[in-house]
Formats: sequence, C-alpha cells, structure tokens
Amino acid sequence: MSNSNIYSRVPYLRASRKLLNALEPPAKVKALSERVLKRLSIEITDQPISEADVLKFSAAFELSVDQVNSMLKSMVYVFLTAAYSSLKPPAFTASLENAHFSPEVAAAMGSAWESQSKAFLVSLKKDSIFPNRLESLNWQLGLTLCQSSTRRMKSPNVVFTFNCKQDSSGDSRKEPIIVEMDEEKLMEFFKTLDNIQRQLDVLV
Repeated sequence: MSNSNIYSRVPYLRASRKLLNALEPPAKVKALSERVLKRLSIEITDQPISEADVLKFSAAFELSVDQVNSMLKSMVYVFLTAAYSSLKPPAFTASLENAHFSPEVAAAMGSAWESQSKAFLVSLKKDSIFPNRLESLNWQLGLTLCQSSTRRMKSPNVVFTFNCKQDSSGDSRKEPIIVEMDEEKLMEFFKTLDNIQRQLDVLV
C-alpha cells in the first residue's frame, strides 16, 4: 500500500473521522492534535489525555466520553503510523484527505504534525515501545534434506538466533529466539531490511 493510502483501509477510523470532520472550528482539531503529539513524545499511550481532561473535552465538544476516547485513540494511530511511514507534512495531509478526512481537518492535523513531529520522532528514536530488545545476533548455515520425485536433495538454509533482552518491569532476562530461513525467505528478509534502512535514513 502506498503512503497516500495508508489510512484509507482502516475501518475503525471511519467513526472518529466523522467526529473530527464535524468539529468546528478546525483550530480545535489542531490544538487537540498538538496536545496528543506532545504527550506521545513523552510516552506512547492509547490514553494521551487524563480522564479529567477527557471530561472537559466531552463537554466542550458536546460529545460522549466514548466518542472523545475514540478520537484520541485514532489520533494516536494516525500519528504513530505517520512516524513509522516517515511521512513528511505534505504527504501526511494528503494521506488524510485520501482517507476522506475533510481538507480543513487534514490541514489542521498536518499543521500540528509539521510543528510537533520533529520532537516526536526524536523521542521514538530514543525509546522503544516493546518490552524485548535485540542484544546480539548469531547465525549459521545449514543443509536440509528434501525429497523430490526422483532423488534426495540438500537445500541450504540459515538459522538465526536473536538474543533478546526483556526490559519490562525491571526484568532483564535474556530470551533467545531461533528462526530458520530457506533461500527464498532469506531474500524476502533482506528486501524488508533494505526498506527499513531507507525509512531509518529519513529519520536520521
């Protein structure tokens, strides 16, 4: 899926999109977006605003608490996806419009992304939202016997050992993850790594 369509096929964004498109004036969307991004720069969370502030927004926007929370969770998803897809502000705004966010809402969120994304991306590079971190990597070549219709053959493979460290809850246990790949899967893996490297180059 191209970057311009990254939000268009996400079903649960539809309800929150309608809510955001209905907010007046669009400056409210920008202010809320900036607040969400500032919170995400400190901590990745589905609840970027306190319960007390959710109640305030609920009253100010004349929405239910569930509707406000739905908007907030969708904003978190939208901004995290933009970060991991390395979207520049113009591409971010265009992707929202392609997902049927109104031009005014897309522009408001795009403006917030332009002003806050740098700090957000810096925080993402420093911190991990996952409990396991790769500490070291070992690999070895091997051969797997396979049976064809006429003869037995040896198929080359690679066995990776990802030595991961668990950092959650103060637990520093090491846990190896062993993965075996044949030549076809290894080539797919290399292509994925190449795509990841290109996106990292954009962030650096």
